[in-house]
Amino acid sequence: MEFSEDADTKPLRGFFHPLRRPPHSLHPKIEVTTQIKKEVIIMSSKRNITICGIVVFAFIFLATSVSINAADTTEQIINQIDQILKENPIKPDEKAQTITFAQDDTISLLVLRVTEGVWVKPHIHKTHDETVYVIKGTAQMLINDKWYDIKPGSLHFNPKGKVHSVKNTGNEPMVILSIFTPGMKEPDRHFVE
Repeated sequence: MEFSEDADTKPLRGFFHPLRRPPHSLHPKIEVTTQIKKEVIIMSSKRNITICGIVVFAFIFLATSVSINAADTTEQIINQIDQILKENPIKPDEKAQTITFAQDDTISLLVLRVTEGVWVKPHIHKTHDETVYVIKGTAQMLINDKWYDIKPGSLHFNPKGKVHSVKNTGNEPMVILSIFTPGMKEPDRHFVE
């Protein structure tokens, strides 16, 4: 096979993977053709696309399995709420009750029960974000200086440092799933006037 020195053959320059031999000849007078250069670039592109596809698939798989586990935990709490309340009766002199269901350094899952007519005064959480999901009962929640009606299925996110409050306006105890992040190792409710 003969190689000619025409305009289509130039020495190949640039970055190549260190474990692969660059597409150039070991003989100083023989140079790699443009066609071979293009094939090497196409092969590198296909390899990169394949690697990216594998990484995206792995990310989707891991994200899905994490969210499935998170959904299972929440579903178990909601499905067992009557049992949780039965096992933790509210004392006759209590107007509100907090039941810690699960907790670690990253999250605290609490079931809150608030009796009829009780008002949890405006407060903030200095070091925790709170997500509230109403399971039973009706109430009003103070958000940004305005009262909103909430009922089963209502979801509220309250970032740390934001004033909020809740009033049970129904004729039955209100039950709320309250999620704090990070995990609440010590009380973080600070009442404001």
